[in-house]
Amino acid sequence: MQAVFVARAIKKFLRLFRAHPAVLLVLALTIALPQVSRAQTNYNRIALQRWYAGNTAAAFSVGSYPTAVAFDGASIWVGNDNVTGTVTKINVSDGTTTLTFNLGTPITQLAFDGSNIWAVEPSTNSVAKVRASDGLVLGTFPVGSQPYSVAFDGTNIWVANLFGNTVMKLRKDAGAVLGTYPVGSEPYSMAYDGANMWVVNASSNSVTKLRGSDGANLGTFPVGVEPTGIAFDGSLMWIVNYGSNSVTTLLASTGAPQYTYTLGTYPYLIAYDGSYMWITNSGANTVTRIRPAIRGAVTAMTFPTQSAPAGVAFDGANMWVADLYSATVNKM
Repeated sequence: MQAVFVARAIKKFLRLFRAHPAVLLVLALTIALPQVSRAQTNYNRIALQRWYAGNTAAAFSVGSYPTAVAFDGASIWVGNDNVTGTVTKINVSDGTTTLTFNLGTPITQLAFDGSNIWAVEPSTNSVAKVRASDGLVLGTFPVGSQPYSVAFDGTNIWVANLFGNTVMKLRKDAGAVLGTYPVGSEPYSMAYDGANMWVVNASSNSVTKLRGSDGANLGTFPVGVEPTGIAFDGSLMWIVNYGSNSVTTLLASTGAPQYTYTLGTYPYLIAYDGSYMWITNSGANTVTRIRPAIRGAVTAMTFPTQSAPAGVAFDGANMWVADLYSATVNKM
């Protein structure tokens, strides 16, 4: 009986196909599309357990008032704005702490120079150079008044002096000062575009472009209210405006304004992952992931963090966010 039923079904199908050839195409697509979907499965995402666009489940304790985050190619470093100046080195794969020590004074920002971590120490008007392999302090170097941020240009270290309204360029080997350059009022953060150092001036509502080779001022450009963070995406400079809850983009080549996007409450610092900008919203306890599209349209998502997210860094696979009031760092 079963054989007879199957034979009749086949005959009916063939008659239907001769009369309506499009039926076969629809049937084929119905069968094939799920297979295509399986073939496009992102196994990298599965391996990294990236089930969601932003996974905030992993948080690791790092001591009070963590504010600075940097990646050294293998580990995440967190600097704390507390009286002891706690520094924590974390294994990126599982979040285990591999090293903890105190610099003895609050830390506001960190930068990696290829071999060493540089920590800004505002209370002592200095920067400390720490060997990344073992945490040995190799030197402490005087800079300007109330230094706040540090950046590396591939050759030299740059330090922004918040109360001095200057930026200093130091040799990375010996910490010798190569130049001091005036900028706007209260320089807060810096980013390098491959040829020039860009400095956000928090009290001037502007950014200053300095030529990397000699510190020459190539222009000062207006942005939003109280800019605090800056990053480079390969063609645009992204400036976070803490006081106007927005981010402004400028062409790195000319400084011409492009677009301004609204963010969460009190956006603070920013980092680039190769595709998206990640911006910490310190007043909203969130981080915004944003990517520009054609004609200023954006692709943006916002994810929760712990209390008062501050510093942010990318480790090649995940973003790390320091939570100032939670004494933690989030792996996203």
